[in-house]
Amino acid sequence: QWLLLRSVDHVVALSRNVRDDLLANGLAPGKVALLPIAALLPGLGAEVDYSALRSVSSPDKPLQLLFVGRLITYKGLDLLAEAIALLGDRDDWRLTIAGSGPLETYISQEFGANPHVRIELGWIAPERFSAMIGEHDVLLCPYTEASQSGVIPEAARRGVTAIVTPHAGLIEQMEAGQAGLVAESTTGAAFAAAIATMIENRPLVSRLGLSLIHIS
Repeated sequence: QWLLLRSVDHVVALSRNVRDDLLANGLAPGKVALLPIAALLPGLGAEVDYSALRSVSSPDKPLQLLFVGRLITYKGLDLLAEAIALLGDRDDWRLTIAGSGPLETYISQEFGANPHVRIELGWIAPERFSAMIGEHDVLLCPYTEASQSGVIPEAARRGVTAIVTPHAGLIEQMEAGQAGLVAESTTGAAFAAAIATMIENRPLVSRLGLSLIHIS
């Protein structure tokens, strides 16, 4: 991999974290360009239509949580399962898990009996993907490793903030907690604590979502 990278003329990194890793492994600074992943998504540079943003659920209604994307191991679905179990019997949240991948059976078995969880398995059309984000309050990214997330800037279109695990690229996208919550560790307990914070502080959810728009 590194031999291949050193043989090319230019490398585009989608986060500062990846760029710094490339430089640390011997790539010449003149070969590496930084292009944040948000810049690759059409429409993100346009002026925000604030009238189209979804209002965060009021405290008397369940907070709407969303996990969406490829259902694969590094996305931390086992960590999410642990976090959800730790929320206990509280009734002030709902979770949608949507996507396709090799862990579909695991999702059905692990979350299927939970009345607070709605599962939507299979390929998600772009228009459904966009609508789904707009229907939820908080994006969940319990990833066990990540250089960056393409779903986070997609959520920014709608002013939807995120909870992420403390991996460098994700912390960068959350501006170290200024645009979303960063769990204290990559554990179910830490992620559950972050979810509880969002549930109990709806003004924080709104403020972080608006911050994410401006940062992205």
